[in-house]
Amino acid sequence: MKTRFLLPLAAILAAGCAGLPPTGFPAGAPAAPSARQVPLVETLHGAAVSDPYRWLEDGAAGEVTKWAGAQDSRTRAALAALPWRAKYAERVERLLEVGALGAAVERKGLLFYTKRLAGQEQAVLVVRGPDGSIKPVVDPNAVSKEGAASLDWWSPSPDGALVAYGVSIGGSEDSVLRLRRVSDGTDLPDTIDRARHASVAWLPDASALYYTRYPAPDTVPAGEERYHRRVFLHKLGDDPAKDVPVWGKGRPKEEWSHVSLSEDGRWLLLTTAEGWSKSELRVLDRRTGRWSDAVVGKESLYEGLIDRGTLYVLTDEGAPHGRLMSAPAAAPARAGWKELVGESRRILESFALTRERLVLLERAGPASLLKTAALDGSDLREAPLPGLGSVAGLSAEPGAARATLRYESPLNPPMVLVLDPATGAATPADALPSPIAPDRFAVSLGRCPSSDGTQVPLVIVRKVGLKGPRPTILTGYGGFNVPVPPVFRPEVFAWLERGGVWAQATLRGGSEFGADWHHAGMLGEKQNVFDDFLACAETLTSEGVARPGQLAAMGGSNGGLLVLAAITQAPEKFGGAVAQVPLADMLRYPRSLIGRLWIPEYGDPEKPEDFAWLKAYSPYHRAAPAAYPGVLITTGASDTRVDPFHARKMAAALQAATTSGRPVLLRVEGKAGHGAGKPASLKAAEWADVFSFLEWQLK
Repeated sequence: MKTRFLLPLAAILAAGCAGLPPTGFPAGAPAAPSARQVPLVETLHGAAVSDPYRWLEDGAAGEVTKWAGAQDSRTRAALAALPWRAKYAERVERLLEVGALGAAVERKGLLFYTKRLAGQEQAVLVVRGPDGSIKPVVDPNAVSKEGAASLDWWSPSPDGALVAYGVSIGGSEDSVLRLRRVSDGTDLPDTIDRARHASVAWLPDASALYYTRYPAPDTVPAGEERYHRRVFLHKLGDDPAKDVPVWGKGRPKEEWSHVSLSEDGRWLLLTTAEGWSKSELRVLDRRTGRWSDAVVGKESLYEGLIDRGTLYVLTDEGAPHGRLMSAPAAAPARAGWKELVGESRRILESFALTRERLVLLERAGPASLLKTAALDGSDLREAPLPGLGSVAGLSAEPGAARATLRYESPLNPPMVLVLDPATGAATPADALPSPIAPDRFAVSLGRCPSSDGTQVPLVIVRKVGLKGPRPTILTGYGGFNVPVPPVFRPEVFAWLERGGVWAQATLRGGSEFGADWHHAGMLGEKQNVFDDFLACAETLTSEGVARPGQLAAMGGSNGGLLVLAAITQAPEKFGGAVAQVPLADMLRYPRSLIGRLWIPEYGDPEKPEDFAWLKAYSPYHRAAPAAYPGVLITTGASDTRVDPFHARKMAAALQAATTSGRPVLLRVEGKAGHGAGKPASLKAAEWADVFSFLEWQLK
């Protein structure tokens, strides 16, 4: 960190805040374009439901495009006029130059992982040789100088000679599958479209691969193009149009398929899921062509792999914290499973299998722990990590003696580690330089009692010696069985360096404390997530970390829904709010894009019971007149997950409803989607806007 930024920024902060109150507006910013209200009341399950901004759902309509464009212009003009924004932009750009580092996969001594260097818009797939040399394999920056192309996914062949990969444009995530030679960086003629989030399993000799693909638009009803995910087998050099379908015909359109193959190529393991709390496993014997059910029809999660003829399964069945089971691949039925690693007080999050030992990744709330064990589950040992942090991407090449993983912490950038399971020693293979002096910041972990007494972990990051109350950002997610550990977020230090505080809540709905923690924040229990977040807000203000007017709520996607629910239920607790690519209309979310995939998590508004709880918290329907905090809502024009209509409708509703005089702004990113694949320059601009907005609002 270069301290030359601190005094000038502090001076600007003091002068700028004094001259521009939260209800004021920068000179020269255009007036907010009004959104006309069209009276529309429907009776749904006996309840009258008003939807005056239904017309804003049609993103292709000229009137909607014009309105959204005018909103965006007003937002950018207002934020650009803030006297501290230029300094924020400069600092965030410098911080993001640290780059990015992904988890590694090993093939025959070669390490494949993604890495973004300073000056690059997008991460590049690289390969690291045994001698430590690193060379690029797939560079999306060469496809688009503006950074519009991004690498969505990749999978190296067993011998490391080829890589299957997907690149999409504008953050759409609708990638095309291509095959690249690692030796010379050229692509094979094989090109397969509609390979969104593809799962790939290579044959041992790399002559063919199994993969997932979505249907051609003219083969399914309109709006179902991103459903009906099927598994195919492609032989290199064949016409993909003639690829053999392996799984998916006649299955529920919402089913999500994933494939993996045993190292000898005999056993194909198929994992299918509908939602985030139920999955099924089936095994295909490729010698006989016979499918066998490993486990189907149970309300639990199963994640597996097949190695040396044995099926290994991580499951929460009968064990909310997770346990590891095994069975012969030739007889994979659930009745024959035996337990290798039993449930403990910690969460068994994932595992990898090396030649002689198991590697187990556990989670104790926000923090990761690593253990190794013999292949039969005995001889359990701890493997020390560099510190209290988070591990992701644990993997091991079949038959290899070592495993790879990615480690980071709130104050330390990511590093790729190579683990020797025999000794427990983890050696760095690559690491990012730190753009900050970690000893200048402190991380603390506390707990907040929620409305029902549940203890909710809260991680707080701030400058060493900082006294409150200070402007504070509270963030969280709480959904889809997804853990949100404290990780290194370089952009946040632009906020911390100026005396702000960053607080991250571990909310129910995630997986940090196992299946029960997830179930307590989904479907009809979703209100627990919002209560947890509001309890953390109350703790931050009651303990003097921030005053209510100094506290901001921030979150994206499901976390954006969280933010909007929080401010429509308790607007007085916050001085500002940032909802990024949020859901907002929970009565119509399944009607667009991939919304139906989320029904197992949120519920189905077509069902009376689900409708009742969805309507109770749906932010768009709760936007009644109130003194709302300042609100910034962001969306991406290319978002193929959460339809931008949620952001448009919510912005219009809050602009009409707020009585506080504080701004409600809509920011539309025209060349980005939900967030995946967003170029570094667009990230820097967005974070500069976010922090500038909150500095304006948090008094």
